[in-house]
Amino acid sequence: MAEWAVKLGVQKEKIIVVPNGVDLQNFKFPIPSLKIVELKQELNLKCDDKVLITTSRLVLKNAVDDVIRSLQFLPDM
Repeated sequence: MAEWAVKLGVQKEKIIVVPNGVDLQNFKFPIPSLKIVELKQELNLKCDDKVLITTSRLVLKNAVDDVIRSLQFLPDM
């Protein structure tokens, strides 16, 4: 974002980058296959259904629609 702002003409000395307020390491853990199967059964999903979870607002700028359309290209697990 800082590089983009500079390209738009913002003075470099005025830019302050604020890192994400979430520690991504807290969310990087494997989920056992059996747990995924159990969750899909609980949600009445088929084994080969793909699931997308987002906390993003469903607004055009966040491109969630692009992510949804791209799910068809993910390999089966």
